[in-house]
Amino acid sequence: MKKSYLLILVLVLMLMMSMSGCGKSKAEASASSAIDAHNATVTLPGETKTETDVDASTDATQTQGKGYLLAEQFVSKIQSGDTADILSMVDVKDATFLSSDAIVWVVERNGLADISGNADAKYTLTSNSKTSDSENITVLDASGNELITLTVLMDNNNDWKIDIAPLCVANFQIAVPADSTVTFNSIPVDAKYITDTYGDFNLQSIITLPLVTGQTVSVDVVTSFGTLTSDVLPVTSDTPLDLTAIPMALTEADVPLAVAYDCYMTAVENSATTGVVPAAAIAKYFSPNSNPSVLTDVSNNITDQSDISLSNMIATKITAQTNSIISIDFNCAYNFKVMGQALDHDLKTTILMEKQSDGTFLIYSVPDMDFFLEPTFG
Repeated sequence: MKKSYLLILVLVLMLMMSMSGCGKSKAEASASSAIDAHNATVTLPGETKTETDVDASTDATQTQGKGYLLAEQFVSKIQSGDTADILSMVDVKDATFLSSDAIVWVVERNGLADISGNADAKYTLTSNSKTSDSENITVLDASGNELITLTVLMDNNNDWKIDIAPLCVANFQIAVPADSTVTFNSIPVDAKYITDTYGDFNLQSIITLPLVTGQTVSVDVVTSFGTLTSDVLPVTSDTPLDLTAIPMALTEADVPLAVAYDCYMTAVENSATTGVVPAAAIAKYFSPNSNPSVLTDVSNNITDQSDISLSNMIATKITAQTNSIISIDFNCAYNFKVMGQALDHDLKTTILMEKQSDGTFLIYSVPDMDFFLEPTFG
């Protein structure tokens, strides 16, 4: 009997322990379900996810405007080297003297040298300021240092373009002989770019190039005196770069100084005979294109030049005024006698000579009439 009683007691205790364990599992399950319900996000029909639920990169792409995307594409092309059409991405009114290679050159030297052609370079873009028609995009390197800030503008056609002007030289001016043929970096320069005259005699031309890079280029100036080739570094300046000098060495035995010498000596011979110089006697030395007053002034100013000769005529500076006219600065010495005593008188003067179709030279202008006057001593 006792054994039965003990057996029943054990069974009762085991049953109570089993019931206690089941209750605990249900409580834990209930708590877990409550937590899951609290954390769950229920999306009902017609509702959208909150901003924090949207992938960050997707959201950034959605907020990037056309200006930003153009700058991103521009820098990407610089990095990849696929730059054949990059000129079409920049905002310039006249791109005659620019090229895609020139654009690459200028952005490399303004901050993108380490990115250009380097697929491993890391960079980021950030928008500094944005309006309806412009945006400033800064390119940062992997360390967050600024490399370059690009301004992107909306042009008159509502197209977004990179503003390259701040990185270039605007209205670069060169002075060249009038009527010469000019090429800038192998690009022909049209006459429409001539904006003014230049020089002491206002015969030369000023050419204004609307936009160029600061890259050293070759400029060819073709005249009847030959081709003048110069390596030019465009810079902003108040005066044009003078490309009119001719590297010649002339003496009185050389054309065209020989013409000036012969004209003077012919005048001296005539004045010694008649006391005056008839215009007809020296007319053959003057260009038919010169102002008639030039010949008249010379004729009227030479009187009684007996016993005078010239020597040591040496050109010190020669510049091309036009395709056919050059200005010669030269030194010369007058040799003459006063009361039987031989004297010399040195003179620095200028004369303009025009090259004729047959290659000869004639006098075009005599800006300093002292050349034909009798030397005097003050």
